[in-house]
Amino acid sequence: MYANSQSNKWLDRSIWVLGILVAVVVLGFGAYYVRDRYFQPNVSMAQRDTKQLEDLVKQDPQNIDTRLSLAQTYLSDKMYDQAITQLQEVLKVQANHPSATLGLGITYARKGDDANALKYLGQFIDMTKSSQYASVDDRLNAAYYEVGRIYMKQANLDKAIENFKSALAIDPTDSDALYQIGTAFMQKGQYADAAECFRQAATYVPDFVEAYQSMAVAYDKNNEPAKGDFARAMVGFSSGSYQETVPKLEKVIQSVPNFVDAHYALAMTYEHLGQKDKAIAEYQKVLTLDPNKTMAKNKLQQLTGVQQQ
Repeated sequence: MYANSQSNKWLDRSIWVLGILVAVVVLGFGAYYVRDRYFQPNVSMAQRDTKQLEDLVKQDPQNIDTRLSLAQTYLSDKMYDQAITQLQEVLKVQANHPSATLGLGITYARKGDDANALKYLGQFIDMTKSSQYASVDDRLNAAYYEVGRIYMKQANLDKAIENFKSALAIDPTDSDALYQIGTAFMQKGQYADAAECFRQAATYVPDFVEAYQSMAVAYDKNNEPAKGDFARAMVGFSSGSYQETVPKLEKVIQSVPNFVDAHYALAMTYEHLGQKDKAIAEYQKVLTLDPNKTMAKNKLQQLTGVQQQ
């Protein structure tokens, strides 16, 4: 039911990842663009950018930065074969170039060629996982995520979870990876584990509709109907239906008075409604139940101006 939205998020994520690989293109490109832009009034800016990058590649075929930029442009336009050609040319100039290797993995994944995607993603992981910066390398996080997504598609759930967890080891706030692990646990029938993953994903992205929808199913299957109702209420919160969300969360709290997530969600809802005093009261209840909940402390400090201990 949520595949289309998640697929779109993956496409956007893939383009962003390749974007961080591309170094700044030679300064001359800026002047080239200014000089040339007025002579093609019927050509879109994206088309001009592509044409100008293609011209720069012709002028200097050995320039790696320009080829990487052109590959990113082709990927954004879903011109996968052209992107692959540029990235392979980079590898001819510099074998085992990390950005080109990861770019090939991402592009083959976008194209649906899982075998080649796994080949190049695996090469990139092998060449970077032992570096001194591996634990904070966004590129490595992206590679593990892409590998996990491919294994999910192949229904190799254990391998998928392993790679998504490797992505989380680099970025513990990666809500997409948490969501994917939750989805894998759902398919394995581990509903409590799935619900917890969806809960964590929504903690980092409070309007993560798919996480709440999946969370509701997981709680229901785990025989926790009140928490399922909480997740359904948060679907409304995510769509901006704050007024309707309040009574639904209040009903959940009546059933499960010590449910920290429901109190925190009610506080956020009151805050969105501009009901500051009620929001403060709920955040205080959250800290009574969980004194270590940092996000509630931060919210209280923002609303009251008082430093929380």
